[in-house]
Amino acid sequence: MSSLAGAGFVETKQHRRFREFCDACRRYQYIGLCYVPPGVGKTLSARHYANWDTIERYRPDAAGGTVTLEQVKGSAIVFYTPPVVY
Repeated sequence: MSSLAGAGFVETKQHRRFREFCDACRRYQYIGLCYVPPGVGKTLSARHYANWDTIERYRPDAAGGTVTLEQVKGSAIVFYTPPVVY
């Protein structure tokens, strides 16, 4: 589980711009590339946009899971962080 789970998320101007970018990619069926220096919040914004903290807690094989299938069904967004290659 993410160490950020449970932490509040502040929707900044940069996050709103990121969300607009993602919405445009979905609307026009583009593949977007978000490239800015490390530490500006790309990963946090992407996790929030994809509702990944909730989806990550869903485990169909775990008894008494905290997130139900109904809470994650219908999600059309995937969050993926590729490995760093040097």
